[in-house]
Amino acid sequence: MDRRSLLKSVLLAASIAGLHSRPASAAMRDLEGRPRDLEHWTGQTRLVNFWATWCGPCRQELPLLEDTQRRYGNRGFSVIGVALDTADAVSSFKQRFGITYPLLVAGSQDGLDMMRDYGNTTGAVPYSVLLSPGGDVLDTQLGAFDDQQLRDMLEKNLKNTPREPETQLTRLFLTDRG
Repeated sequence: MDRRSLLKSVLLAASIAGLHSRPASAAMRDLEGRPRDLEHWTGQTRLVNFWATWCGPCRQELPLLEDTQRRYGNRGFSVIGVALDTADAVSSFKQRFGITYPLLVAGSQDGLDMMRDYGNTTGAVPYSVLLSPGGDVLDTQLGAFDDQQLRDMLEKNLKNTPREPETQLTRLFLTDRG
């Protein structure tokens, strides 16, 4: 392949990849009923986690996401949960499990559309998207994280973020998973 053909191929691949680099952010509601979108957190690196209260793997990764928010939250990083569910189900779930990071409600269809815009063509949850402070997609994960996968993603993408020591919550979570 000559240089010109190679350059065309690279530009085509970059343009295709760019289709999902910065999707439009749908308007959602927080648990107080206020309209919110992901631009509310512009300027922070965001891990947007699409999930549902009825999803077993989603429930399993919640302690890890909560721990990650505590670990990196003071470094310009936020975990944001986007629920494909109802506000009532999410509100009672938040209280029951003590989730402290922001939760937004997208509903089923809007949530599926958002996930598709971010590259998840399967519609499966959990699905996580790591966004740069400017809103560009840095990385994605289909399926639940384990501790090492999430650490690797963050260490690869967060510059100047020191590795945090393992916390008691993470140790308990890893012990329970066997």
